[in-house]
Amino acid sequence: MKIIMEEFGGAAVYAIAGGGCLGIFCYLLSMAV
Repeated sequence: MKIIMEEFGGAAVYAIAGGGCLGIFCYLLSMAV
């Protein structure tokens, strides 16, 4: 569960820093890997 929360937190950071779409793409890419 902790790992899931860390992934979600990372996705939030990517979304804020990357401007949304890039964050979502990075999140999906990380989930695929």
